[in-house]
Amino acid sequence: MPWVPLKHPWWLNINTQFAVATAIFSALKPEGAERRLSAVRRQLGKKRSAIRTAMRPQILSSFLYTYRDLTNNEILAYIDFATSETGKKYHTVIIDGVQKALVKSSTQWGQRIGDILAQ
Repeated sequence: MPWVPLKHPWWLNINTQFAVATAIFSALKPEGAERRLSAVRRQLGKKRSAIRTAMRPQILSSFLYTYRDLTNNEILAYIDFATSETGKKYHTVIIDGVQKALVKSSTQWGQRIGDILAQ
């Protein structure tokens, strides 16, 4: 299933929602499924701003919790790493792996839901 490359964390949410929709449509095989999936993708794209707004506080809270015990020097060292070429590559690989795992599990979940609905 093709997804949007992650340039921002909220795309992970959009890609996961699209994976579930794709799997459900695949299981149900409704007439005009491709057209409907295109409409779902457009709607999710239109909601990007709202999703970003909703996710921003959650992401910030997560970062604050995750890094709460670090000293200022440790945070500065992490920022140096994260903005280095190695750090950028590291984060790209991690985020891509998380995205692939979530899309795969969301697709499987959607397929199961579709199978249940098709009964």
